[in-house]
Amino acid sequence: ANTRYILSNQLPLNLQQELRAKLKARWISDLFEVASGGETYYYATVESGNAKMIYKSSGFSDWSLVSKSDKNN
Repeated sequence: ANTRYILSNQLPLNLQQELRAKLKARWISDLFEVASGGETYYYATVESGNAKMIYKSSGFSDWSLVSKSDKNN
């Protein structure tokens, strides 16, 4: 598998729009692309003051929540 860090403007347009909708008062702290076996996936770490969520792209138009943790623990 090939992995590389990317900027949010390097995401496919549909994924950019979906991720922006999830942000609200949060920010992207980590974003990378994984290419393996002819498939490409994206992972985004989104944080707020008290929570951290990791999303994985589902195709080129949607995100699925992989994990969520509370920063206060």
